[in-house]
Amino acid sequence: GKKIGIINFPEPRSSVYFYFGRGSKQLYECALLFFADRFGIENLSKAVMQQLYTWSYSLRLVMEAVYPQTVDKYVRGEHERVNYGLAMFSEISEMKNGEELTQIKKVQNFTRLMQVIGIIWKING
Repeated sequence: GKKIGIINFPEPRSSVYFYFGRGSKQLYECALLFFADRFGIENLSKAVMQQLYTWSYSLRLVMEAVYPQTVDKYVRGEHERVNYGLAMFSEISEMKNGEELTQIKKVQNFTRLMQVIGIIWKING
């Protein structure tokens, strides 16, 4: 597996998982890099990583398949099924400090996502 932040991602077990899971993973990695570039890697707290992870994977939890066009729409805050109006990269670019990220309450599916994270942690030991 590949360790990114606090999450150890298992290797994809099928090409279908790789194709449909890849968009959310890449979105999370991009969000982490964007945040670290803006505020410094020392400000990547566990709370910030969890918030970015939740935002990145929320789309995957409500969609059976995630295509590049869907991710583009989601990033702009224009996806009607989840986190509508939350353009995370724009939010980050307008923040004065990194801790403001944890004050965003619009991120949806947090409970379901924490269940999924728990399963991933169990799988990874």
